[in-house]
Amino acid sequence: WILAALLAACASSPPASVLAQASAPAQSRGEVFPGAEWERIQDPSRAGYCADKLALVTARAKELSTTAMMAVVGGRTLYEYGDLTTVSYLASARKSVLAMLFGKYVADGTINLNKTLADLKVDEIGGLMPIERTATVADLLGARSGV
Repeated sequence: WILAALLAACASSPPASVLAQASAPAQSRGEVFPGAEWERIQDPSRAGYCADKLALVTARAKELSTTAMMAVVGGRTLYEYGDLTTVSYLASARKSVLAMLFGKYVADGTINLNKTLADLKVDEIGGLMPIERTATVADLLGARSGV
């Protein structure tokens, strides 16, 4: 829930300037590669986020057993919560985080969630079972494919 709220942390669409920059090369968008210290985004609205919605994320995090989290936009810190220096155990999150990275490519048509492993000619050593070949990209991203 918290991650979904953070990703949708503004009720309105991002400003047109933010959307236009999203398709530009990283360097021309002013993205940075963080060093020892991370730059902070002082005004979330300039990155397409609303401070009041981020405050709701914090309130919800306090209700749960959330230890820490951080959101980064273009190499700059948008949001921090908790003690980021403490290592926390996080189970079964890799596939969920990976699935979030597909949104942009699904939206622009690069990735078709309805394609099956058979359509994409995906196989493995020893071969997939016929039922596994019917799994779609959506099934894989939703961790419900059995593959």
